[in-house]
Amino acid sequence: HSVHTNMCLDADPTDATHKAQMWTCFPNNDNQCWKLVAM
Repeated sequence: HSVHTNMCLDADPTDATHKAQMWTCFPNNDNQCWKLVAM
């Protein structure tokens, strides 16, 4: 568990490296919306 004030996990689908990064949180940012899928 990690806490970063006003930081969100963000992934830009146009980034060729497809790396997730910590970024400032923005309301309704699709790059910061995640869906967990059972494997």
